[in-house]
Amino acid sequence: MKAKKRTTPEERAAAFIPTYVFGYGSLLLARGINGRQMKKFYNNSDLHPATLEGYSRSMCAYFGGRNFYGLLEDKKAKCNGVLFKIEDWYDYRAFLISEGSIAKFGKYRTYWPISVTDKITDWTVPKDHRIITLLCKTDKSKFGRVQRSYVYLCHEGAKIWGPEFEKMFLETGGIPYNKASMKAVAKKYGIKFW
Repeated sequence: MKAKKRTTPEERAAAFIPTYVFGYGSLLLARGINGRQMKKFYNNSDLHPATLEGYSRSMCAYFGGRNFYGLLEDKKAKCNGVLFKIEDWYDYRAFLISEGSIAKFGKYRTYWPISVTDKITDWTVPKDHRIITLLCKTDKSKFGRVQRSYVYLCHEGAKIWGPEFEKMFLETGGIPYNKASMKAVAKKYGIKFW
């Protein structure tokens, strides 16, 4: 069998298709996107609310003893989030590394990037662009703990898009940032907060 030819970073950069990322947790606001070694600095005005069909949101992602929001395939589900554009392969690679989404992470890999261009509603994809999101292959919600500051950041991200967006976020797996609700969620789903 013939070995597959490896492409160089320059070849990958030349072949890069402009990409939008569907963010559904800490990527709901620019403050959660910036600081991931990407050259572009985002403002909330660079983000576009949208809905993704066929996936459910939960604290199913796991890395370093902590749980984070992730998506699992569920044909009957949907969730809301935002789209932000990544202009070049170098920023795309930096983003994937920051999310633990490349094969190099091996058994510690957190997410798998998947194309969801045809599963986005409430927004029109520009011609010659694609939309990806980060998927969890298995539910690892029972393994770790969730930082309260992470819950706060994500809920604040949902709030900036208005009451309807926040309501849908909470109805589709988002956790509210208040003591009573977090306690109820912790009991119902077995989530440990710290």
